[in-house]
Amino acid sequence: MAETPNWQSLAAAFNSIASNPEFTSIKELTPGARYEVRNMCRISTKHGSKIKAELKDLGGESLFVVLPSRLARLTDAQIEGINDMVHSGHIPWFIFKSVTESGAYDVELVFDE
Repeated sequence: MAETPNWQSLAAAFNSIASNPEFTSIKELTPGARYEVRNMCRISTKHGSKIKAELKDLGGESLFVVLPSRLARLTDAQIEGINDMVHSGHIPWFIFKSVTESGAYDVELVFDE
């Protein structure tokens, strides 16, 4: 029979997860910095289909961002193409440029030549 965890270990596990959110907001990224794209995939949210990107932060750690809603218009084939580029060594870079006057996120994807 499995041992029942005590309340301190349950609270510690909960608080550890709560202090490390699964997603990073795009506005928390450093404007103008290049983040290596590791993977992209389509996800379903209560607001519809979105694209989740796994990025490599400036310290080399993985972080996950949900891309702006307008980018959900990328086709599955285009997302697969981006992921194929990653796997073939042609690394795409995600750049958060700024928040526009209308509140939209100005972002771009670039490849090194």
